[in-house]
Amino acid sequence: MISTNTPFSEDLFAEMRLGSCLFRNVGPTIRCNAIRTNWEKEKYCAEEEPTKTLTKFRNVPGLGVLFGMYYQ
Repeated sequence: MISTNTPFSEDLFAEMRLGSCLFRNVGPTIRCNAIRTNWEKEKYCAEEEPTKTLTKFRNVPGLGVLFGMYYQ
């Protein structure tokens, strides 16, 4: 875990180094609805958080709700 004390600061990093590994930002990750599925009960969960809150300020039209960044 990396702590910067600034919410969503991962949006600002082009790259970062952790030990001998270099990570480059390759774009945003979108919140998918698969995480809202209870596979044991084979049922869709009605709970909409954190998507409901993120929609208010991290929603990109045509793309979706940004949840974080992909690094490679």
